[in-house]
Amino acid sequence: MHMPRHIPWQDRNDLVGNVFRFIGAELLKQDTYATIEFDFRQRESLLSGLEGWIDRGQPIFDPDCNTLDKRNAFWVVGRELHGGGIVCCNSVRIYSDARLADLFIDNRLIYDGTKPPGPHNVTLRMHEADHVFGNLAYIGGGWVRPDFRGRHIPALLMALSQAIILQDYSADYSFGFVHHHDAERGLPIRSYHFHHTHRGVAWQWPGRGQLDLWLLYNTYEDIREELGLFLPLAA
Repeated sequence: MHMPRHIPWQDRNDLVGNVFRFIGAELLKQDTYATIEFDFRQRESLLSGLEGWIDRGQPIFDPDCNTLDKRNAFWVVGRELHGGGIVCCNSVRIYSDARLADLFIDNRLIYDGTKPPGPHNVTLRMHEADHVFGNLAYIGGGWVRPDFRGRHIPALLMALSQAIILQDYSADYSFGFVHHHDAERGLPIRSYHFHHTHRGVAWQWPGRGQLDLWLLYNTYEDIREELGLFLPLAA
């Protein structure tokens, strides 16, 4: 039985509280703010018509494919201070007491079995992540409005998501995927702040063919290290 980690209360307050304050202040400098949301049907409705939204139809965050609520999922939204329009977002799915490699068996990663499965298929072709086990947080579904690109808002929302998974979900690992072209350009660490990368994920995506992806992940210690970078900035 997996025993989740817990951050001591004082340490948690120092770390997460400072991250929240720093992110809030940085977003305000760009006339934006962040909200934490749990309605994934609303997410589908809001994002489906956005320019450059490439994850349309992705089943992990589709309420027609999985049971999603605040116990196992949330999405972080960057909004314009005036008007509330969406400028950036990412989404998080929690897999409690799970082994990462097992999530690829029978597509459990993308279909939780509570609803009829769809046509997507994802496979893991490596063993470097066999040790990844515990409370796992998948972070994906990212989007940035074209006129807000290059303003570091995705990195701020990524940090906010990782603070939340530590505080509210006792995460042992965070993980995600990236296209192999982006991995070779160094985006996993530079933009997404993931420390570990391995090639070997194949996603059969209807209408797009096979996507050759890299697995990205951070350990609990990596997440703490990344968030700790905000402590002197937010003091």
